[in-house]
Amino acid sequence: MKNYLFLNKDYFDITIYQYGYEQCEPYHPFGPGMRDHYLIHCILSGTGTYKTKYRNQDLTYELHAG
Repeated sequence: MKNYLFLNKDYFDITIYQYGYEQCEPYHPFGPGMRDHYLIHCILSGTGTYKTKYRNQDLTYELHAG
């Protein structure tokens, strides 16, 4: 039987890397930047815009609470 250890190169578990809370001011920017992990945002109120590039294509997502 194969021995699976956390952070073994063949097996990765889901792990909370960072967490927090921020109430952003209007037009709050971030970037440009790159991360080596996924960052999940939960929008409790208000709206926003997320802009990114994927395969040299500009993408824009309109964000809102929920």
